[in-house]
Amino acid sequence: MAAFCPAQMGSLRAGAAKVDVTPSKEMFPVTSSAPSGETEKAHDPIYARALVLDNGKTKVAIVCVDVLDWQLSGLLEDVAAALQIPPENVILNPSHDDSSIHAMSPRQGDNGKIPDEAAITKMKEGMIEAAQEANANLQPARVGYGTGMADVNTNRGDPNGPSDKTVTVMVLTRPTGEPIAIYTSYASHSIVMYQSLTDNGKMQLTSDLAGWTEKYVEDHFPGAVALWALSAGGDQAPRYTSKSGSRNGGVDAYDLGAAGWALLDVQSRLLGAEIVRVTKAIQITSGQAVLWGTRSSVTCPAPQRAAQVAGQNRQQGAGQPGGQQAAGQVPAPAQPAANPNLTIPLQLLMVNDIAIAGVNGDPATEIGLQFRQESLFDKNMLVTMIPNLIGHLNSDKQGCTNRAIDQEFQKMMKSYLPVWNAAQ
Repeated sequence: MAAFCPAQMGSLRAGAAKVDVTPSKEMFPVTSSAPSGETEKAHDPIYARALVLDNGKTKVAIVCVDVLDWQLSGLLEDVAAALQIPPENVILNPSHDDSSIHAMSPRQGDNGKIPDEAAITKMKEGMIEAAQEANANLQPARVGYGTGMADVNTNRGDPNGPSDKTVTVMVLTRPTGEPIAIYTSYASHSIVMYQSLTDNGKMQLTSDLAGWTEKYVEDHFPGAVALWALSAGGDQAPRYTSKSGSRNGGVDAYDLGAAGWALLDVQSRLLGAEIVRVTKAIQITSGQAVLWGTRSSVTCPAPQRAAQVAGQNRQQGAGQPGGQQAAGQVPAPAQPAANPNLTIPLQLLMVNDIAIAGVNGDPATEIGLQFRQESLFDKNMLVTMIPNLIGHLNSDKQGCTNRAIDQEFQKMMKSYLPVWNAAQ
């Protein structure tokens, strides 16, 4: 846990930046969710976006990128080292965009070739570059928080199941009120265009719901950077997708192809418009800030899917990411986890009384709802997929996962309370 210091309040500065990390032409094909297992072209840019906060005593950073996920050792530490801050002061968020790059450990190809190495290196370097540019852009700032509602997602396993529509927004503005950065969390996978064949029978890379929503917000606030984090959306998907029946053998199977871009445009506009509305409605901001970060973990009996993912990741090393098989290949038998228990890394970043709670893995929406209900702070952002994915985390309500995550976050928040109380 971070050490107590009674004088951690200081004048806030914030900087933001974004860097294009789209694979260049010579880097294709790259591993993707395409039925063939590879994609040869990008439809729209993939960006790494960064936000750095500094109060003269402590510096923290948030780096987001529109990719599926990552299992890249040392990535968090590399970003922290570039900014000369401790790793617990850095949150990394992939948007969990199934339609983008699979930025896991490079897979081994024929004759020892690593086909995704150049694209993954570009993404890693772009994240570090974005963080460094954001740090160079530090300027006097004010911070505020707000929430809204957007009916863009649905429970993808049960249409009548729980679905959290909450949009959470942390905004950093100049003293004159213009946004520098808008950090948003929302519970939905970015899979509007998942496996849809949009270009002569082939799938294209796209930043999908997350990236298109970020662009919408940035278009409404020129000069600002919009960052997206997936909230507790392990069981959440966009209401409308370009391809149906690609998961679990749906009855009404179809692929709209290029017509699906209209579905993506409409849904990203709906979500983006709510983020813009919430941002404009935030009236209470502060130019003074306490910045504080810590990390911890909890251990629970592994759910079956998470146990299999954990076992595959440990045993396959640099093999096919997460044990996934390219289309047409015979799936390998699921590997059992080496340990029947699952360790879930957690992270807490505090910006005054705004609690940014990071969970490794892809938790179900009920985990997020329970966290918000039991949090010690009213201003919360649950963000997921922090580095080294451990798989889906299903809700067990009274079981270990929900209870352990909530209790550990409360413990972490209690460690911060003396710092926050002393600073006011």
